[in-house]
Amino acid sequence: MWDGFEYLYGRSTSARLDPIECGRETEDPDNDGLPNYLEFLGHDGVANTNDWTDPTDSDTDDDTMPDGWEYTYGLNARDPDDANRDADSDGLINLSEYLAGTNPRMTDTDADGLSDAEEVITYLSDPLDPDTDGDGLLDGREVWDKDLDGVYDGGFFPEWAGGDLDNDGFID
Repeated sequence: MWDGFEYLYGRSTSARLDPIECGRETEDPDNDGLPNYLEFLGHDGVANTNDWTDPTDSDTDDDTMPDGWEYTYGLNARDPDDANRDADSDGLINLSEYLAGTNPRMTDTDADGLSDAEEVITYLSDPLDPDTDGDGLLDGREVWDKDLDGVYDGGFFPEWAGGDLDNDGFID
């Protein structure tokens, strides 16, 4: 890491970096999932001075999404506007994907035939569990496509509105 980065986040900060010593590149003082070395490289993975993230602040751009999460999914931890974008065009903005625990680069994180937005907003099913109610039917098959051919056929429960139509004690 360059001395300027180590000086900026030096001994007086929680990162405790020192331009003279080495050995703290793998530490993560802000617990955002991004070690000092990746905070130094920034979102483009290139050593330059215009995209460092702050190793003492878990959310450099203050958009509620941790730097490490943004880095993992190819977002920019220095751009607060990316929280309001929809990287996979599924209807959930990136911040909502973070809060739901879904992948902002996949329209259907659990591959059950429903987009993450449909699960979170419309059907209130679990976007991380392909069979939310555990009845053996994928959520997508239950509500809109019996044979998962991508053509709407009403599903097994065409009148589904978040209730328990099969009376199994779980929301369908």
